[in-house]
Amino acid sequence: MNRSPSWTLAALTAAVLFGAGAGAGVGCGSSTPKTAASCAVGLRVGSGAGVNVETTPRAGGAGGTACPAATPDCSHGQCVASCPANASICGGACTNLATDPANCGKCGLLCGAGQTCASGVCEAPCPLGMTRCAGVCVNTDSSPANCGQCGQVCTGATPVCDQGNCQATCSANLINCSGACSNTATDPSHCGTCTTACGSGQYCASGTCQSCAAGELYCGQGCVNVLTDAQNCGSCGAQCGQNAFCSGGACTTCQGTNQRICGNACVDTATDPQNCGGCGQSCGGGTCTGGQCACPSPLTSCGGGGGCADTAVDPNNCGRCGNSCAASQVCAQGICTCLPGFSNACGGGGTCGTQLSADPANCGACGVQCGGNAPVCANAQCVPTCASPFTSCRSRGGNGPTLCVNTSTDPLNCGGCSGAGNGQACGAGQICGGGNCMDYLPVQSEGCSSCPCPACAAAGFASCCTNPAIGAFCIDTPTCP
Repeated sequence: MNRSPSWTLAALTAAVLFGAGAGAGVGCGSSTPKTAASCAVGLRVGSGAGVNVETTPRAGGAGGTACPAATPDCSHGQCVASCPANASICGGACTNLATDPANCGKCGLLCGAGQTCASGVCEAPCPLGMTRCAGVCVNTDSSPANCGQCGQVCTGATPVCDQGNCQATCSANLINCSGACSNTATDPSHCGTCTTACGSGQYCASGTCQSCAAGELYCGQGCVNVLTDAQNCGSCGAQCGQNAFCSGGACTTCQGTNQRICGNACVDTATDPQNCGGCGQSCGGGTCTGGQCACPSPLTSCGGGGGCADTAVDPNNCGRCGNSCAASQVCAQGICTCLPGFSNACGGGGTCGTQLSADPANCGACGVQCGGNAPVCANAQCVPTCASPFTSCRSRGGNGPTLCVNTSTDPLNCGGCSGAGNGQACGAGQICGGGNCMDYLPVQSEGCSSCPCPACAAAGFASCCTNPAIGAFCIDTPTCP
């Protein structure tokens, strides 16, 4: 359910009882549609105020019908002479005090965000996987008193509840805990043992009660931040609608033709230079008009929201828009050029496929072969063994010669040997730092000439770094590789 923290109790109660106020124009039977998710359960947005158009009797105008003296009360969107037998009058509005979250138990008692009204009492939603039965949250998969549904009691020949069905005995992988068939490795009501119940907000993992971090709840598969998660906004399973995001545990809907969700904000992709034509598509030092970047010299607009690029140094737009360099290359003067330690001149191996720093057949230079007492090439030197911090990896996806590489920095074996499946070859526009492939962008593409470059942060990068092969560049890591 979508909701917003913007309503105060007094303001929302007044809107429910008396319409939106002078000039608001919302009344009985109004069909004013919802906009932002800003009302409590059972209410709708009308002329700027949250009102229950099924029960609001007055205020008249464009938003709905003001009830006349002959039929002063509003019931189910219709003006009536008196309320039905099961309804109560709250300020001229017919309402069921047992279920109305704006008048729960008595007129004017408003339930909190996310709560419902049951039997005149405001109740918080049950945790994911639980059902409220007689005011108590239970697991109908295992509760012998509420097996499969509230009130279904397991007795006689089928005394236990196994996965929502009354059975004679529990399944082989479950334990009988007083009639409840439980997996004590994951069941928060019987965690580790039948007599151990986890506390409020805790979950059970490997038979141990555990807690999520502050601001998080356990929602079935793991802890989620209910303050920002659009699939669990404010509570587990509370999903924000289309073109809405979660902020502070409440759903917010983006308005306007060009408004889109980028991160946790609404942006106009037609004019936002950091999200021009799409999220994350930065214009660097340029401006955004109609979703296209207008770029200052020497930057080039790479169409389709591709942002402003310096085609002289941009590895994703080298020499022209869309021309990507390989992981073993860098873009220099608009040409994809081999990184130091890689070569095209030794034959075979594809684009800059010879790794001079690690190839025993081309160690330091084409044709220099390692052998005898020093058969291994490490850091462009023939050595006896491949010792730490280097690792022996088969090249070319496991089909080439064995190379001695540093998996902390090697773009073809980043984090481990890519041919063995425990590492990866970095993609275009990435470098390897600390065993992780990371996107980078030369600062020239962001309108800078060197570090520091404030445009790096504005474009969503964490740091500005310098590398002898690449020069100054933006990168999405707090520590430079």
